Amino acid sequence: MPDSYYRVYKKRPTKAKPKANPKARPKARPKAKPKAKPAVKPAVLPPAPQFTPINWDALGAVNVIQDQGKCGSCWAFAAAGTLESVYKIASKSKPLFKFSE
Repeated sequence: MPDSYYRVYKKRPTKAKPKANPKARPKARPKAKPKAKPAVKPAVLPPAPQFTPINWDALGAVNVIQDQGKCGSCWAFAAAGTLESVYKIASKSKPLFKFSE
């Protein structure tokens, strides 16, 4: 075959490699030594701050529970109740309003 054929389509023929003996056992790889882990000191956390609970009901920042009836919009009453309480806490001196009425 001409050289152009080998350049474009095929590699030049090479010597055949000897076939492996199918009965021979594969060589075992040497086991890797486990890496030593560095000593880790336990983390020392500062103590958590202690919060005193606040009774917002006793401070007058919570309205009474309202009867929704068959309305089905409990999410709206919950959101309105939250806004009422936040408004009272933020304003401090203003009275507690009912936004849901």
